[in-house]
Amino acid sequence: MREILAQYAPAFVIVVGTLITIIGTFWAAVRQTNNNRVLMQKNERIRELSEKVSETMTGGDSFCYLQLLRLDGEPSLFQAALTHSGKYPLYDVSLTIIDPDEPYRVVEGKLDWNDVMKKQHVFRVGNLSPKQTTIVQGLALPQRDVIRLNILISARNGFISERLRFVQQGNMWVQALTATTAGNMNTPRVLIEKIDDAFPRNAEGQVEW
Repeated sequence: MREILAQYAPAFVIVVGTLITIIGTFWAAVRQTNNNRVLMQKNERIRELSEKVSETMTGGDSFCYLQLLRLDGEPSLFQAALTHSGKYPLYDVSLTIIDPDEPYRVVEGKLDWNDVMKKQHVFRVGNLSPKQTTIVQGLALPQRDVIRLNILISARNGFISERLRFVQQGNMWVQALTATTAGNMNTPRVLIEKIDDAFPRNAEGQVEW
């Protein structure tokens, strides 16, 4: 019996050693897999935090839009207000407002863009906190029953194109606005659309912007 054990002892040692090596390799792989999983989770967390910091610094997908607010008890009086929408602050906000119904000078059958530039209204608003609404001081609205304003809003995170329409109905004013992304090669995306129920529509039920 001892002779048999002695004969197979080297093989037994090799088998046991091999098994230990296999188990050790498997355990190391398990630990490495766990370490890789933890590393991937940490990397993903770092990426999310980096994106959040970037969005906080630039404004992310936040935007703002101009609307006309009625004064309580004064149905014919209103103020122009810029309203923030989104989770992140907006920086370096400015407005360029053009009245498309303003009589612009025409030279040799062409619109005089120098005259257009002179008559556009530019407002430097600065920064806006999330959900903040600020009154735009100094915006003189035309004395008409129908007010149409085309607005370009710029901020650190991009540009917004807005069309704002205000129509007098009797002694009340009704409003419609639509704001879309602007200034890039992608198809403009509607960010917000607000239309009062009483706002005039065409035969198809659509607002004629």
